[in-house]
Amino acid sequence: MNVGRSLFPYEGCGLDWVFLANGFSVHETPYGRAIAVQDADSLHELVLREIITSPHPIRGQELRFIRSMLDLSQEGMGKIIGVRRLQVTRMEVSRKKPISPSADRAVRMFFALQRHDRVLADRVLELLNEFDDQQHEQMAFVPSGHGWARAVYDHAHPMESDN
Repeated sequence: MNVGRSLFPYEGCGLDWVFLANGFSVHETPYGRAIAVQDADSLHELVLREIITSPHPIRGQELRFIRSMLDLSQEGMGKIIGVRRLQVTRMEVSRKKPISPSADRAVRMFFALQRHDRVLADRVLELLNEFDDQQHEQMAFVPSGHGWARAVYDHAHPMESDN
């Protein structure tokens, strides 16, 4: 796309690399300059998809943008990437520092899941919220007519191991 006029730094999204070629208007108000962006929701959705599909590591400023676009609290984002709320805060404050590779992958995968099936994404988030309180339990499996199946297991009377 050929841009005929100077680019406008779009600071409203919190990302230092987003510039607009057009689609906005500048208005002077008693409080200073105000910017009106045409169809800002659509622009934000496009920026979000660009971040998620970019080969560049997600940095703190992108993490904050993604979190806000997914309508997540810092605690909610922490559950997704496996850290506490305070660590999410630190990541977001370090605007130019990439987040860990495992957190980066988790964010991208959660976004894809959330956009594909919101109900399933919400359920995964519920499960992540429950992880802190869960203990692994023993499970029994039995052969069935279609391979293996999970057996009904009586936790009060576990079977003895053959070993």
